[in-house]
Amino acid sequence: MLKEVLALLIQAEHSPNPAERADAMTWLRAVHAKLQEELHEAENNMQPNLNRKVEVASLRAAITTLTSEMRMIEAIEQTRSGHQKQKSTG
Repeated sequence: MLKEVLALLIQAEHSPNPAERADAMTWLRAVHAKLQEELHEAENNMQPNLNRKVEVASLRAAITTLTSEMRMIEAIEQTRSGHQKQKSTG
């Protein structure tokens, strides 16, 4: 799954095609939602005799990292949109 997420992050940031970038972001949002689901499930299923702390910590780290990367890409995309608007009006 990590390879797929990495490929989506690269596509979302570097594809010259705006539709491909948007599609990659859609997939990344779906992955993010799935990780959130898995985190909530892991947190809810923690029992005294079952140690899922490592799983919970790993999911939290993955979600935090993915959120950060997605925000960066969204900021880049907004900058691109601003440049495109300036080119079309300038």
